[in-house]
Amino acid sequence: DGAVAAGAGEVDIKGMSNSITDIFKAGDLISFLNTNGFYELKMILTDMNSDGSGDVASIPIYPETHQIIDDGATVVTTNPAGTFMLAKSGVGWSNRPEGSGANSLNPNLSNISVDWIEDMQ
Repeated sequence: DGAVAAGAGEVDIKGMSNSITDIFKAGDLISFLNTNGFYELKMILTDMNSDGSGDVASIPIYPETHQIIDDGATVVTTNPAGTFMLAKSGVGWSNRPEGSGANSLNPNLSNISVDWIEDMQ
């Protein structure tokens, strides 16, 4: 509901179902299509209700928006996603030797670590 500036920590959404208590719950994820054509994935920080017109105003989000979100931009509330890339080259990988107890049934355990960041270029 209106354009959102880069760096904003709150957004307004219009066109939701009317008068719904807890239409969003703290921890829900949503994504927005920004002006660069990337989806930005955001977490809602507090429970939110829609008003009688289906508008939800001043929704606190984290992290803040990276780019401008145009008025009427696509908002994804079901299976939201973002655009990410590796934060650094390389992936951490290690194998663990056969364990005992429950691990003895699966001797080929591995650990992997990857650092991701949102790709907003």
